[in-house]
Amino acid sequence: MSVINFLAETDALAVLPFSVVFARRKENRVTVLPYEIPQPSRSLGILRRVSGPRHDRLRESEAHHQTARECRRLGAVVQPT
Repeated sequence: MSVINFLAETDALAVLPFSVVFARRKENRVTVLPYEIPQPSRSLGILRRVSGPRHDRLRESEAHHQTARECRRLGAVVQPT
C-alpha cells in the first residue's frame, strides 16, 4: 500500500514534499493543511580552485548569488520600520 493510499483511507497525517502533493492534486484524495515547519538558516558556499579554467555555469552561479546577496543587503536597508 502506498503512502498516498494509506493517507486517503485513514485519518493519518504526513509531511510530504510539495511536488508529491502537487502531482496528486487532481485526484482529490489528499487535502493540504497549511503548516509551516521551522527551517534552520542555511548558507551556501562555492568551493573552487583559484587557478585553472572556470566553467561558464560556475560564473553564472557566482553572479546570481552575488546579486541575491546584494538584494538582501539592500532589502534590509530599505525596509520600512
